[in-house]
Amino acid sequence: MQNPLSNATQYITTLAIRFWQQEGTLQTYLDFLLSEIDPMLSRKRNVAEVIQIIDETADTKTFVLRPSSRWQGFVAGQYINVETEINGVMIRRNYSISCAPKLFREQQLISITVKKIEGGRASTHLHERLIVGDTLTIGLASGDFTLQQPISTQPPAKPLFIAAGSGITPIMSMIKQIKEETPEQSISLIYYVNNPQALIFESQLQTLSKSMPNFSFYPHFTESEGYITSQQLQLDCPDIAERTLYLCGPQGFMKSASAHCLDLGLAPERMHQESFGSYVPANFQPGTAGQIRFLNSGKYIESNGKKTVLELAESAGLNPKYGCRSGICHECKCTKSTGQVLNRLTGELIPDDQTHIQACISIPVGDLSIESL
Repeated sequence: MQNPLSNATQYITTLAIRFWQQEGTLQTYLDFLLSEIDPMLSRKRNVAEVIQIIDETADTKTFVLRPSSRWQGFVAGQYINVETEINGVMIRRNYSISCAPKLFREQQLISITVKKIEGGRASTHLHERLIVGDTLTIGLASGDFTLQQPISTQPPAKPLFIAAGSGITPIMSMIKQIKEETPEQSISLIYYVNNPQALIFESQLQTLSKSMPNFSFYPHFTESEGYITSQQLQLDCPDIAERTLYLCGPQGFMKSASAHCLDLGLAPERMHQESFGSYVPANFQPGTAGQIRFLNSGKYIESNGKKTVLELAESAGLNPKYGCRSGICHECKCTKSTGQVLNRLTGELIPDDQTHIQACISIPVGDLSIESL
C-alpha cells in the first residue's frame, strides 16, 4: 500500500520543478529574492562558493568550490564554464576541473586550477580579487576529453599522458581517478614546463608516483632541455605505439607532440586531445586598427588590430556565446556584414565573400560590422 504522505511529497515536488522550469516574470523575481538572501539559493543559476584557495606556483592557483545542491557532478577530464562580473561586464571562461570525481561524490566539492594569463581579464580577476567565501556562477560540466572505457573484447591499452603548462589540470583529474579505481594500472605522465618553478602540482605528482607502483612521471624543462622531441618520447615511453594517448596543452605544443607520436607508431584512433589557448603562428602580423560595430545591439568599439572579435564584443559589454575560445568548437560563429578579418590561427585573410566567421579567432582588419553575434 502506498504511503499517502509520500505521494503528497512527490506531487508537491513535481509541481515545484514545473514552476521553476517556466521562464516567467514571477519565477525571475522570486529567484532574485532568493539570490539576495543567499546566492546559493538561486534556482536559475548554478552557484559555487569558494572554500579554499591554494597557491600551486607563482602564477597558478587552485580554487576549491562547493557547488549548490542542484549541480550534477562531472567526469574526470571535463571542464566548467565560470562566469564573473568585472567592471559591470559579465566575463565567462572555461576551466578544467582538477580534482577526482570522488571529492564531489563524498564531500560535494570540486576544484579548478587557473593559471594567471598576462592581460587575461578573467584569470587576473580570479587571482587578485576572489577570496574565500565569494561565490561564482558555474555551468554544468562539459567536454569529451575523458578516460576511454576499455572494449571488452580487447585488452585495455595503457594510458600515456602528455601535458604542457596548465594542460596538466584535466589530466590530474584523470590520474587521481585511476588511483582511486585501478591504482595498479600502468600509466606514464610526460609533463613539459619552462622550469622547475613552473611545475604545477609538483608535490601531488611526486606523492602519486610513490603511492602508485606503476606510475612513471617524467618532468621536462624547456628552458634547459629544449622543446619536445621524438627521442625524448621514445626514451620516456619505449612502448608508446601500444599506448592510449591523452594530450593537453597549447596548440603549438600539441601539434608537435601529436606529430612525434604518430611518427613513433601511435595509431591516430588512440589519440585524445584538448587544447588550451589559441595558437599564434610565428609569422603572425596584427591587423589594422579600426572601428567594430555590432549591428544587433547598436554598440561599437575601437580595435587596435590585435584583439579578436569575441574579445572586442566582451569589452563592448556584450555577452556573446562561445565555447573553446580556440577555433575548435564553432560555438562563437557569427555573421560578418562588412569589412575584413584575419584568421589568428593561420595569419591569413578570410575571403570577402565568407560571411560566417568564428569570433574567437577572427581579428578585424580596419573597420568591421558584425550583423549577429
